[in-house]
Amino acid sequence: MTRQLIISALLAAAGCDSDDPDAKSADNTKNNAADRDAVAKTPLDQSQDGEDVDLTANIRSQLMEDDSLSRDARNVKIVTTEGLVTLRGPVASEGERNTIARIAQLAAGSRRIDNQLEVSAQ
Repeated sequence: MTRQLIISALLAAAGCDSDDPDAKSADNTKNNAADRDAVAKTPLDQSQDGEDVDLTANIRSQLMEDDSLSRDARNVKIVTTEGLVTLRGPVASEGERNTIARIAQLAAGSRRIDNQLEVSAQ
């Protein structure tokens, strides 16, 4: 019984309280349906070339440091292959989409950005 109370308290503290009607579902199956498209870039397409890996890590680090971005925005897919950076996933607003693109472009320099970020319908 005590163990169950502790687990419930931890889940509630982590924002997993199922009584919250405004809580966002953790099930993102519908969002990931686009990953089934054979031409869609996924994290599995990430190059293992050192420069590509470093660029992806640099962009991710900058997104994680930006407190103005939503959780979804900080967790967009960033895939770099042969210097081409692909950004995919849902964001809360056009402003977030532009901020992420700007961060990626500054990090990538003259390399190309394929911005496939989608503004979620609110």
